[in-house]
Parts: sequence; C-alpha cells; structure tokens
Amino acid sequence: MKGKRVIFFVLPTLNGGGAEKVIRTLCESIDKNNFSPVIVLLNGNNNCVQLNDVEVVGLGASKARYSVFKLFYLIRRRKPDVVLSTIGHVNLIVGLLKFFFPRHTKIIARESNTVSEILKTLSFSWVYKFLYKLIYPKFDGVICQSDYMRLDLIRHYNVPINKMVVINNPVKNHNTERAAPHYYFDNQSVTVPFNLIVIGRLTYQKGLDRLLSIAEKLSDDFIINIYGEGELEQELRLMISALNLQSRVFLRGYISELTEIIQNSDALLLTSRFEGLPNVVLEAHASGVPVIAFDSPGGTSELVIDGVNGFLISDDDIDGFSNVIKSKEYINLDSKKIIALNEKYSVENIVKIYEGYLNFICQH
Repeated sequence: MKGKRVIFFVLPTLNGGGAEKVIRTLCESIDKNNFSPVIVLLNGNNNCVQLNDVEVVGLGASKARYSVFKLFYLIRRRKPDVVLSTIGHVNLIVGLLKFFFPRHTKIIARESNTVSEILKTLSFSWVYKFLYKLIYPKFDGVICQSDYMRLDLIRHYNVPINKMVVINNPVKNHNTERAAPHYYFDNQSVTVPFNLIVIGRLTYQKGLDRLLSIAEKLSDDFIINIYGEGELEQELRLMISALNLQSRVFLRGYISELTEIIQNSDALLLTSRFEGLPNVVLEAHASGVPVIAFDSPGGTSELVIDGVNGFLISDDDIDGFSNVIKSKEYINLDSKKIIALNEKYSVENIVKIYEGYLNFICQH
C-alpha cells in the first residue's frame, strides 16, 4: 500500500442510480498501482456489496445525516489523501466536516445534478441554497459532469471558477449488431414496428407526465416501454389507464442490466424537466441507439447532436416531440457513427482524466 494515494469515495449506497454506477466503475477501473480506492457507504454495511480489489466500508446509518460521527472518526483514523463525495446532501455533510479532517486530506465534491433546478423541487429550498453558497466554495475541488452544471454553480452558488472542473461520465461502448426491435408481453418477445424505451426513476424530474401526453398523440404503431421504479408509479398507472394507453405504454419496473433492452429499441426517449449529464443518453449512444430528448436545463444538449445521434426538441414542446417520433427519421441515423462519437466517454478515457485530476489535487 505504500506510495499509493488512498481515495475515499463517499455516497449513501451503491443501489440503483447513475452516480452510484459511475463511482463503482471508477473504483473498479482506476489504476490500483497508484491508487487505493475505498468506497464508504453511509447507509450500507460491510457485507452489502463485494468488489474486486476495492475495499467497501459500510457505516450502517439509517439516514445519511446519522452517519456524521462515524464518518468523522473513520476519516480521522484512516487519514485518506482524498475524500470524494457525490450526491448533493452527502456533499454538504462532508463539506461541513472539512475543517475537522486531517490537514493533508483534500476534499472534492462530485455534483450529480443541476443544483438550481433540483432545489426548486425541495421544501425549505432557501436553507439548501444558503448551505450550498456557504459550503461549496470551501471544497478543494468540485467536479461537474457538464458545462451547464459548472456554470450553474458559478452563477448561483459563488463557487470559484478555479475550483471547478468538468469530467463527463464514463460508459462502455457496445460494438455489436443491434437486433430487430421488440418488446416483451406476457414473457413472450413480440416484434413491433417501432419500439421506444424510457429509462429512469419514476419521479417528477423525469417528466413522465409529459411522456404520456406525447404518447396520446401517437398511433398504435409505437410501443413505449418504461424501465424504472419510484414514488410516482401508482400515479402513472392511473394516468395510463385514464388515457387508455394500456396497449401501448408499459411500466416494466427496475431492471439492472439494460444493454440488450437498449439494443433492441428504435430510440430512447428523454422527457426530463432537468438533468445533470444523463447517463441513459450515454448508454443508448454506446449501443448506437438514437435519443429523442427535450432541450431542458442541464447537459442533455451537450450529448445529443440534432440529426446525427438523435433529435433535440424545444423544452415542453409536446407536439414537436410527438412529430419527431412520427417522422421516423431517427431510424435512418448511422449507428456506427453514433458509437464512434460516444468513444470520448469511454471508461478508459474518463478514468484517465479522473486519475490525472486526483494527482493534481493531491499536489496542490
């Protein structure tokens, strides 16, 4: 272990979301000759997940805020070179503890969403706004996934520009032939004219009410499969029934491995009200699948090139979105070109950028 930089990656759990997947990928792929990654789970236990060559420490708290003292003592005892936290509320906890950490330990926040937009959805948003303005400028570094996120933090939360860096999320490209699009009905694979998919949590942010308004305007030639779970599931089921969309829109639940599902689709739809840098877009492009998306606040427009790897529609333009779907132009986009354009987000490239950044932070 001598000579290696010890990096603590702090997050609530490793379940589900995009931020968790990114941290897992980084820890599995980082150069173990130079770095010793440790995943610290505020809500997990030591046996909740096993990774090759990656230590996992679970603090076992029922809520992130209850882990403060355990996290403090762990960092004081282990004295890592870097503590890299991700997800807004965890970043705030780590930032509050910064001045009690060992002097040589550097603190980095990896922001996972567009802060000004997500705070609009929270109760007591003014409290969070105050905390962001107070804490984020104190970090040794702040990582954003998109230029939009970076500018958002600079404009609204006074984060010094010299502390900000944009590092995109990593994805593994799949250079395999796409199968004929299909969807599953009663456990049988059924070929349909146009198979459209949606992947994401069933929350207000993902704008699935807007999706159903779009689906209303489509013919029976278009099937929409929604993969994910969340607090709006029952509400969405009622909306699907009320709009008589049961034969064309399906809630498929959470599925951990989505590569085959993506490859078997004609396009991925993204109707989010805001994003950070949507991993589902990277995943779709990694398989050569085009994306049809609203140009909503966040980094989506930095990934989707209109008419090349998908189509961007003015935010909340329901008619425009449905017209693009009905035009079927997306099926003629070049899958190989989509994959090639996505290569810069490869795991190898992004991990190297992280390694360089971590070394830079440690030296300054």
